[in-house]
Amino acid sequence: VIISDTQKYAGWVKTEAGAYIRSWIGVPILVEGEIFALLSLDKREPGFYLPKHARILSAFAVQASLVLHNARLFTEKEETLRREQQINRVVQTTNATLDLPHVLKQVVELAANLVEADGAVMALVSADGQTMTYPYMVNLPDGFEWQPVSRGRGLAWQVVEKRQSILLASYPDHPDALTEWVGVGLQGLLAVPIVAGEDCLGALCLFYFSQEKLFSERDQALAELVGQQTGVAIQNAHLFEETRQRARELDLLNRVIAATAVSENEGDMLQIGCSELARYFAAPQAVCVMLNETGEEVCIIAESLANDLPSLKNICVPVKGNSVLQRFFDTAVPIILSDTRQMPLPPEMAAVLTERGMISVLMVPIPLRDKIVGAIGVHLQQLQEFSENDIRLAITVGEEIGQSLETLRLNDQLRTHAVELEKRVAERTQELAKANEQLQQLDRLKSKFVSDVSHELRTPITNLTMYLDLLERGRADRREHYVSVLQKETSRIRQ
Repeated sequence: VIISDTQKYAGWVKTEAGAYIRSWIGVPILVEGEIFALLSLDKREPGFYLPKHARILSAFAVQASLVLHNARLFTEKEETLRREQQINRVVQTTNATLDLPHVLKQVVELAANLVEADGAVMALVSADGQTMTYPYMVNLPDGFEWQPVSRGRGLAWQVVEKRQSILLASYPDHPDALTEWVGVGLQGLLAVPIVAGEDCLGALCLFYFSQEKLFSERDQALAELVGQQTGVAIQNAHLFEETRQRARELDLLNRVIAATAVSENEGDMLQIGCSELARYFAAPQAVCVMLNETGEEVCIIAESLANDLPSLKNICVPVKGNSVLQRFFDTAVPIILSDTRQMPLPPEMAAVLTERGMISVLMVPIPLRDKIVGAIGVHLQQLQEFSENDIRLAITVGEEIGQSLETLRLNDQLRTHAVELEKRVAERTQELAKANEQLQQLDRLKSKFVSDVSHELRTPITNLTMYLDLLERGRADRREHYVSVLQKETSRIRQ
């Protein structure tokens, strides 16, 4: 554009600073088809600039356009490289360790640097899904702490519930802006969801304190990438923690099963159960109580104690009149006391717990043949919200002890029966040996009798035979004698 005389050009805007200008020439500098800048010259005399000046200035503008285009490309390339490096650091950070607090703290810092935000905060949904906390912050006022926010309150909850990002130039003007956020001086806001599979775990919130700064769509895309990577990191950490927890549970069960399997008496077996349960829960006290034969009292049979705690072993407590114990043995429902100080407990039970400073209690049943014969559990000196896994694991330990207890008692019965059977066999064997000796004696008597009878009969029969022969062939005058002998021998046989 050439203006030969500004005083005669209707579109010229007169200013005090430019009052001296009479002739003017201007050429646009185009970068990627858009006007990036304007190159202009002016003179005091009118009619100075000619078409040749326009051609020269246009050529210069083309060169300037190329330089600016290359500079923009270089700047964009540097920025892209910087952001890629930041993203790589985010990925490396989330994959380097499973220490979740350390990872999330670094992710918040890296995300703020990635989009050049003034500050950042990570909002995470609680386990029950009803509140949101802000455990990780960057560049907030010293000593400032955000309190948990209930579900549905604030923009972070909108991000979580809709699983969509929010980009605002003026956060204070939004109707759902939180007073505490506005009070910090927050102006621009970029909030993206932290997603892991089908779950939205929270929101990554980035912000400016200045109204002059604005987040771009590119910033949003990068922040969303960080949110996705953060979700994966949280999911991996949770999976690792679940795996580690499961390994600890299996280790506990294996130790209990292996130890109780080789125990030769109930006391040792129950002591092992107490020790292993106390080790798992890091509890200063674990006890095992069993019903006595009448079922009227429970007695502490085994325990695991910290060094400074007095023993409770062999202490017995009546079941009748104790509402906690009666309900326990009637229903087999575990005793779960997160804070014994807030529970209406029987006086004797409360006294024992208070004396030892026990605040949290978990007791589970020991079943035996469809009956509850005792209980095992832990006492802790700090507040403890027992999780479902904690309760389930303790119940399993109680069941394993019950099975081992049944096996031990069955083995004792078998040993008793074996001893009784062995005794009865020995007695019967002795009776049979005695009877056999009597039979042998009778056999010997029989043999002697037969021998004696045979000997006693042999002589008279011989005499009878001889005298019968003499009676037949002998002398006639001796026949009376022969008959007399025959009669005598016959009488002898009859005897």
